[in-house]
Amino acid sequence: MDAKGGRDGLHQCVAGVIAVELRIEEILARSPRAMSENLEAPVVVGRLRALVTGHQEALQACLQALDRDDRRDIGSALAPAFEAPAAAPAEERGATVAWLRAVAAAFDRAAFGYTVLHSVAHRFYDVATADLADQHRRNYLQASGTLHRAVGDVVIRELQEIGQECRCQCPSCSPGICLCWHVHAESETAGPHALAEGIMVRRPRAQSSAERGGLREGDVILTVDGQDVRSYQEMLNRMRGRQPGEAAWLRVRRRGGDVQKVTVTR
Repeated sequence: MDAKGGRDGLHQCVAGVIAVELRIEEILARSPRAMSENLEAPVVVGRLRALVTGHQEALQACLQALDRDDRRDIGSALAPAFEAPAAAPAEERGATVAWLRAVAAAFDRAAFGYTVLHSVAHRFYDVATADLADQHRRNYLQASGTLHRAVGDVVIRELQEIGQECRCQCPSCSPGICLCWHVHAESETAGPHALAEGIMVRRPRAQSSAERGGLREGDVILTVDGQDVRSYQEMLNRMRGRQPGEAAWLRVRRRGGDVQKVTVTR
């Protein structure tokens, strides 16, 4: 393939990843109703949709900059890299987990396609397109990590819906504030990351100290015994400082904005 044919093939690759991005946009737009019950899901989905929109705009500009005359086929060997991901699943029981699986698969497909685009662009020395492809690939790898961390919340909610309560006896779970999944999820990244405000409370375990103390789903824990908590690991460490049966004072902000004190017993 000569240089002209290379740019024509590059045009085809860019068009291919645009098609993948469009399918991802469709999947995100069809998030199941149950997903909205997840406390952080609407914000996460909104960010992902904005990411996809930004990708599409950048790709369209890239496409317009390429020479579109005499478009030559890049060949069947690369075509599978740009096959559209599967459509979003139907709304039914278990739809939230199925939808997350579809989104994760679509993100993986997009990252793969961008890797191919990156290689093709470098082959024909289009540095701008190569850099764009690499950045978009990195975006999807990071977004995939965010998505996988969200799976834990969904699974926990699904188990709660069928009456399977948490049996963990770690320092945060013992009073009914089930956060151990999030601590482990943090450990898979570069370590504890600072949260914007505090710890978002999931549904406290039934009949637990947290529920009896008045802690509610949607509360944000700001401090434990007067000390700020800005990561799940910090929350765990603060509770670890209490002996079993000892009370801890939490300062929490309610969904309405009021700040109150809640007492829980480890």
